[in-house]
Amino acid sequence: LRNNYRHQIRRRQPYQQQHDDNVEADASLIYSEKRPRLSEEKLNALRQLDFVWDVQQYLWVRRFDELCLFRAQYGHTEVPIDCAEFPKLGKWLANQKREYKYLFQETKKPTDNT
Repeated sequence: LRNNYRHQIRRRQPYQQQHDDNVEADASLIYSEKRPRLSEEKLNALRQLDFVWDVQQYLWVRRFDELCLFRAQYGHTEVPIDCAEFPKLGKWLANQKREYKYLFQETKKPTDNT
């Protein structure tokens, strides 16, 4: 698969060298056409590399796993912002608490006095 793409790139290089002044026009043609979907072959190639499709979800799960490790080690989830062992976990946890607070305020009924 990798060699197939390299071959296509090599095949295109002489064209690019001859038409270097038309790069912008060439790019506009590419983007004006309907973009093809990923083929099954390309999807499988990305899957074999454990390609991350949803980066936000991946990072959330990664921090959650770190929180589980922290809790197993220390018996609580009050991670300091400057935790050397898990440098990004404290800030992530503070962001989760802030998001929870916003969610709670948005779902709180106006008649609630608590």
